[in-house]
Amino acid sequence: MPTNQSDSSAVQRILERASDPYRWVRNPVAAWLAGAIFGLSIALSSTGIALMFLLGLPLAHMQVVLLEEPLLRKRFGSSYEAYVHRVPRWIPRSPRSRQT
Repeated sequence: MPTNQSDSSAVQRILERASDPYRWVRNPVAAWLAGAIFGLSIALSSTGIALMFLLGLPLAHMQVVLLEEPLLRKRFGSSYEAYVHRVPRWIPRSPRSRQT
């Protein structure tokens, strides 16, 4: 959480110039983890792991949509909105230009 003006400016720059995995998907760690659990359930033919994936995915989605994103919108305003329009939440895709 930014505690002063310089911290806030740094976060604004990050949102405007998202790099590395954050320019492909807004939640790269969660997306990777979901993919890894899904792949593991297939590789091991594990019903238990598949069930964990099926139960965990909607819970993770609700946590992001209902808790994280509203706080980020409130805190960073238009910079976060522009980031949301450029970068998908869960499924990675090629980065969009900043003009769209």
